[in-house]
Amino acid sequence: MSAVPYWLQKQRKPELHELAAHVGLTNYDKLLKMDLEQALNDHLRTNKTSLEKDPITTGFYKRLDSPVKRERDSGGHVSAEATSVVQEVKKPKQRRQTLKAREELEAQSDSDNAPQATPGASSSLPLTTTATTTHPHTPPPSSTLSNTTTNPNIPNQPLSNRRPHLPTLPASPSLLADRIEETTTTLTHTATTLYTRSPLPHTLRSLRCTLSSVTSIHLLTLTLELSGLLTHTTPLKYATTIPPFPALGLANPLDMKVPDLFAMLTAEFWAPVLLWFGTAILIPAMGAWFLNLRSEGGYDPVAFGVVRGLGAWIVFFSSPTPASSQSGVVGVVEKSVPGGATGMLVGSAVGVLAGFYEAVLRK
Repeated sequence: MSAVPYWLQKQRKPELHELAAHVGLTNYDKLLKMDLEQALNDHLRTNKTSLEKDPITTGFYKRLDSPVKRERDSGGHVSAEATSVVQEVKKPKQRRQTLKAREELEAQSDSDNAPQATPGASSSLPLTTTATTTHPHTPPPSSTLSNTTTNPNIPNQPLSNRRPHLPTLPASPSLLADRIEETTTTLTHTATTLYTRSPLPHTLRSLRCTLSSVTSIHLLTLTLELSGLLTHTTPLKYATTIPPFPALGLANPLDMKVPDLFAMLTAEFWAPVLLWFGTAILIPAMGAWFLNLRSEGGYDPVAFGVVRGLGAWIVFFSSPTPASSQSGVVGVVEKSVPGGATGMLVGSAVGVLAGFYEAVLRK
């Protein structure tokens, strides 16, 4: 079996297929590249007389007829002339392969998602690394890779290779305290500015002026009494069940109840509400309008409190039977209002004292 010339080795497999079809070689479709080269070599050597003048195979026979052959001396060693010519032939290929490998390494260092070299691609690299040559203007591959992997300013570098940006701390505790004080002052000034520019201060001042009156005190006491009365006369009705929700601290099912608004259509609701409305609002308002001690338009808050207290005493305390023990409408109002009849008298007395205090301040 003779050695395959370099002219066949440098051909690609599709080119070898075309050459095999041209020279009349059969059964070459399933052959590997090395086996196809050897088959073409034997076929071309056997049919040299008929294929030597073919322009396609001229290069093959020129290689065979060239003086650079594997001529061995008597000791079986390759001659010096043949060795020098072979080295000259191999140097350009080796240089091209080295430059190609360096370009691949630089391309891998520029992108963080470059695929690793496969076994098939590694076979194209030169087998001997002792004779590699370096370009005068290109840095070595190892230095390029090391600079790429250790440089934290490359944006495409993996996060694992980047250096974390650590905040700079003050040099001394006093500077740290000054920095904290400056930050606190800035935050306080910002919060104060936002509060001043918002409508909240004006709203709070208006609310304070509105509540700072005897009328507001009477309204607060009446609202408290009405809330207790509605809670007692409008019972709660089952609506649904909330399932357990451990994330919110609700371990067991919870029954949800809402006020029964249909109770407002019954007499049991309107009888105590109307009794309380007459004794706490309607009759005191009429008395405050007729008995206006301030000689001004509207009604007198002091007279309103006095009439309201008198009405509560007549309705709830004039009977020999205590209001709390009665089972009728009076008993329902007594049990519903916070503090009972005594609470109604206390609310009236607070309104009267506030009226006297306002009158004293005006004079």
